[in-house]
Amino acid sequence: MTIRQLAALAGVSIGTVSRALRNDTRISAPTRERVQQLALAYNYQPNRLTQAILTNTSHLLGVLVPDMGYYFWARICKGIHAMAFQESYQVITLETGIELSRIRAGIDALLSLRVDGILLMGSCNTQPVTNEALLGVWSRSIPLLTIDMIPVESEVDRVQCNEEQMAQSAVDYLITLGHQQIAYFGPTSIAQRRLAAVQRALALRKLDTSLLIDVPFTTIKDHSADEATDILTPLLQLRPIPTAVIAWEDYYALLLMKQCAQRGIRIPHDLSILGYANTRYCLAASPSLTSIEQHPEQLGTEAFHLLLKRMREGIDPANHTPEIRRFEGQLIRRGSCARPRVLQDLSHLTQATHCPVCSHDTA
Repeated sequence: MTIRQLAALAGVSIGTVSRALRNDTRISAPTRERVQQLALAYNYQPNRLTQAILTNTSHLLGVLVPDMGYYFWARICKGIHAMAFQESYQVITLETGIELSRIRAGIDALLSLRVDGILLMGSCNTQPVTNEALLGVWSRSIPLLTIDMIPVESEVDRVQCNEEQMAQSAVDYLITLGHQQIAYFGPTSIAQRRLAAVQRALALRKLDTSLLIDVPFTTIKDHSADEATDILTPLLQLRPIPTAVIAWEDYYALLLMKQCAQRGIRIPHDLSILGYANTRYCLAASPSLTSIEQHPEQLGTEAFHLLLKRMREGIDPANHTPEIRRFEGQLIRRGSCARPRVLQDLSHLTQATHCPVCSHDTA
């Protein structure tokens, strides 16, 4: 049903219907009640773009996410959607990838829909979101907030995990178990903050910070686990050989566990492995994966509350002091970490060996 049809049924003008639905007191109480009852009976849904023009608010929020299939970001979206439902907001979620051009196109698309606020999340974009890309946001005084570690040229409100605290928790736990040679591996080009935080935690404990394996993001994410690049051989070639590994996130940790099983390296007897994100797959691993819970739903909830605060305050987003809220992670101890056993000569494991899991020879 259109507003014109609703007006004909009520016997009033379109303007009267619009005001009655907004409960405008300039319309008599009996007319307001009649229009509202008809709208309810015929399930009338106002045009949101029209309402946004009339009221200067759309009750729409825009969310830009690099990859909807990435479990961590999906859980953040879950927290955002839960709070938006409670506050009678609708959420438009767009997948942008990691390219700046697509992020900018996503921002422009949300502006065309007259969203009241924008949540921008991600950690994979190595090129900062430029001020030029945000000109439309600033000119319309639309609040924008970033979640996780996506770089932005100007300082904006931000909700993110406390990388320093999480790194210290991981390193301290492994030291408590007796580990002194702790390696880090992951895509350093897109996760500089996590790498830097782990290296600072190691340096603070007077441990070697050079045990590092840089795994390009695409070599892992663009292949299945069976086709993924060999990440174990570079690890075994480090000197001294690490007794524990901190992985950038759980997927990398689980892939390393699989390759260890194929080479006859026992987890955690020969090598301890610790991941980030505490995804549902941690419990499916054998042994189950020790990981850092980052509470992404809480990140989404807090991001929504901060954005809602900015929208209600009506502060010019280009001329206010940005707020940064950091949340601590929680170490979830499982079976993939134990006291270290010094691995002596593992050179034979870089050659073809019998796979104890699949009962076949692997290279």
